[in-house]
Amino acid sequence: MNEKYLELRNYLLSSTNEERIGKVSEMTEEQINDFYKIYHLTFEKLGDKKYREGNYIEASLNYECEVKLLEMVQLFEFLHDPNEEIIQSKWEELQDARLRLLLAEYHKAAVNWEKQETPDDFVTEVLKHGFWTCWGNNKDVDVLVTGINPSFDPKFPYEPLPTFAGTQESTVWHHFYPSFSECRGRHWNPILKIVANQFRVNQPHEEMAAYLDLFPLRVTSQTDIDKIPTELRANLLRVTQKEIEYLRPRLIVHLNKGSWFYWGIDREHPWMGYELEKIENYTGKGELYHICGMQNTDCKILPLTRTNLEGALLLLYKSQTPRGIILQEEELLTKEDIREIFRKYHKP
Repeated sequence: MNEKYLELRNYLLSSTNEERIGKVSEMTEEQINDFYKIYHLTFEKLGDKKYREGNYIEASLNYECEVKLLEMVQLFEFLHDPNEEIIQSKWEELQDARLRLLLAEYHKAAVNWEKQETPDDFVTEVLKHGFWTCWGNNKDVDVLVTGINPSFDPKFPYEPLPTFAGTQESTVWHHFYPSFSECRGRHWNPILKIVANQFRVNQPHEEMAAYLDLFPLRVTSQTDIDKIPTELRANLLRVTQKEIEYLRPRLIVHLNKGSWFYWGIDREHPWMGYELEKIENYTGKGELYHICGMQNTDCKILPLTRTNLEGALLLLYKSQTPRGIILQEEELLTKEDIREIFRKYHKP
């Protein structure tokens, strides 16, 4: 490793967000371009190499550096011309890096659990399938839709490995991880209708809806998730909760009634442990809450005392098709419901 790479890596991993903002404000265009041209691909290639080797700790560290560097580049461009359009290609590079980082963090969480426990045959097979999540989730979205887990498609038994752009493998990787707005099928089409207003934009970087499963495990049904050991679920959910905190949505719509408890409504088993203030049973379609903070308990999976979600709304929806039962028309959540919830209950 050359000295400049190590120096930059150490800086990116140890600096605070405020320190990086200060550094960007002092940089010249030539300096930021050198950062971008020389080092972002270095971090990506090293991250991909370590990921393919199964060294998820090193993969994660390199992807984290790439994400922070690309965020600095984006910030520099904004500071020097706030009215300039975001360059689509650079937004896509940042989203690629963020997805790689998230997947590496999930793998790292699973590996850390495996160091403490011996998985049974079922868990071994599930982990062998790899993980899935949506590509391209924007920060500060209007609506984050959350589910419990992605389904398993036998046509794609294993997750594709990240690789360099422009290769056939890279095309497969991007096809396997579509953006929320690109998802199609019986499961996705009703969900996309709910957030249709948030997708009426010109560019993907302007989309104001995102999707994230609480668990990235590719299994057939929620009963399979129930078979996953509690500590492994906790390890994976810690990664997901950090991602939710990063996305900082104004409204979360959780689709799966059988997994409402992960948000903190059972105070004896708080899991993510959000402090929730109930607003109402929203037109019989689900329970609507304000997120007021974090519960004061050591039983939460993360030791958060504050949350980026304070003031956000959480709708625990009974789901489009709970356990295979089709909801009646009047029970279905609509885009008009989303508009009304914002109008009546969102606090700017």
